[in-house]
Amino acid sequence: MKRILVILPFLLVLAACSANPDKQTVNAKIETISSDESHLNEIIEVASPIIFEILELEGIGRNAMVIDPKGDNPYIEIIRLDGKELVSEENQRVQEQIQETVYSKTNVDFKVTLRSQTKTEIRDNSWQPIFNDVTQEMEKQFEEYRGFGYSFSPEPLQIIIKTDLKNNKSTSNLEKINEIQQFVTSRVEQKIEELAVEEIPYKIIIRSKENDDLNSDY
Repeated sequence: MKRILVILPFLLVLAACSANPDKQTVNAKIETISSDESHLNEIIEVASPIIFEILELEGIGRNAMVIDPKGDNPYIEIIRLDGKELVSEENQRVQEQIQETVYSKTNVDFKVTLRSQTKTEIRDNSWQPIFNDVTQEMEKQFEEYRGFGYSFSPEPLQIIIKTDLKNNKSTSNLEKINEIQQFVTSRVEQKIEELAVEEIPYKIIIRSKENDDLNSDY
């Protein structure tokens, strides 16, 4: 299926050139872009299984990987997700093995980086299921809900709930703000316990339709 998707734009460009002689220059550029993208995809398709095989042989099973063959500085970044520390000599050896093997098959001289997750990445990843849960449950429970955001910097963690509420002190508005605050707190605490996530200080910020903070007094 992928091959069909790559070939079709090329065929369409040839037809356009015949029907519209005055647009041949534009269409030629489109054809070149399509060809370049096809070539880059082929490089990635060749490199990926090579990298996975080497990592598996080295006992590095869980990882996140970025392969960027574009430009003058193509690179491969591999992030270990197994929580194990890297020994510098072994790490250098694996990087060189990947670089040399991929180069022999693609003729692309990638800069290869193999690293462990940073503490910040580990923290961010551990909280993602909590953020996802809050987002999903808010959509189910509150028609006023319109979006979600978060920020770990500055501390404490800011969990931002965007709503269609107005910024006023009416009883109904204050009750809804309090209801949302309690609901989000309950979901966060429940998921922290379920997932055994390291608890860190956090603050829930509820914003109005105009992006004013509605619960600054809580």
